[in-house]
Amino acid sequence: MTLERAIGTYIWRVRLPRLNLERIEEFCAAWIARAGEADTRHIAGVFDRFFALWVVYNRLYEAAARTLAQEGHDWASAFVRRNQPFRPLPDRMSATRGVILFCGRQRLAAAIAQHDGCSRMLEATLQAIDSGLLFLNEDYQTGEPDYAKDRELVGHVRKGDPGALLELLYQARCNLFHGQKAYSEVQRPLLEGMIEVLVVTIEQVRASLRNRATEWE
Repeated sequence: MTLERAIGTYIWRVRLPRLNLERIEEFCAAWIARAGEADTRHIAGVFDRFFALWVVYNRLYEAAARTLAQEGHDWASAFVRRNQPFRPLPDRMSATRGVILFCGRQRLAAAIAQHDGCSRMLEATLQAIDSGLLFLNEDYQTGEPDYAKDRELVGHVRKGDPGALLELLYQARCNLFHGQKAYSEVQRPLLEGMIEVLVVTIEQVRASLRNRATEWE
């Protein structure tokens, strides 16, 4: 580590107070409980569960990105301006690349692969996307589905790439939050698979935060 990097890391640690892990855990527990109350027999409940879990994930990946900045990680440092107030890192990058760096690519990939419910539900989601029944990406110029982009990501996911999976997850979030997905049973395969991905990824980010909190003590 260069002297400049070491000094920069020190400055960020001073300027950014440590995360209040207890408060984060309370927040997560409340929203996870709310997600659990959703009646998924109806599609409205499936949407509700996804939205509630995304609130948890949003809180966690922001905390993860902030922690990477505090640690002086090269990826996070690229977005931090010296002698300027700290600003949240880009949302999509925090939710995808940031989480991979924070949790570890192999660890996250293994957690997803070893979780039976996640693997099973996710495969149904991937089949629906691969067949063209559902789409996530689109050509922003024409407004038409970008099936090639979707299938490219699906191929990477099936090879065990958690980064591609988080890209699909984030795109699903964009489509749902911006009203690009119909409120119908057709979306069930997509949502159920992505809900399982959220459950596993949330636990991995929480575990990584706990591990770092122990190191801070």
